[in-house]
Amino acid sequence: MSTKFQQAVEAIKAGDKATGGRLLGEVLRADPQNETAWLWMSSIIDSAEHRRDCLKRVLAINPNNTVAQRGLAGLEQKPVRQPIPLGRPTIAALPNQAAPSMLRKPPPTVSPRIEESDSELVDRLTEQLDVLIELEEQQDKD
Repeated sequence: MSTKFQQAVEAIKAGDKATGGRLLGEVLRADPQNETAWLWMSSIIDSAEHRRDCLKRVLAINPNNTVAQRGLAGLEQKPVRQPIPLGRPTIAALPNQAAPSMLRKPPPTVSPRIEESDSELVDRLTEQLDVLIELEEQQDKD
């Protein structure tokens, strides 16, 4: 594990997403196949779209990464609306009311297709973090 990566994780754990994100960006530019760095990057990104991109990178590196599979499945899962039963439920109605865990999509088993290069994604993610930092700093001044 690289020192920069360790510093990034420590910064993130301490609540300093900005520093952690910048350090992770440096780690990923140097080693775009760093599966763990992509996972950590997904944990600090606010945008669901960007989080999805990070998790897809992890699965492209390691299709068996269960953390990324669950994270991606959670992002792609849409809330399921249950019908409101009228009156007392009957035995015939019970099988139609599946438990929420049964309604979840299974995790993807095929590596997702990646549309942009690793460095383009890292640049986009670090730019997003910089914008968020600027917004936070402006809010602190106000």
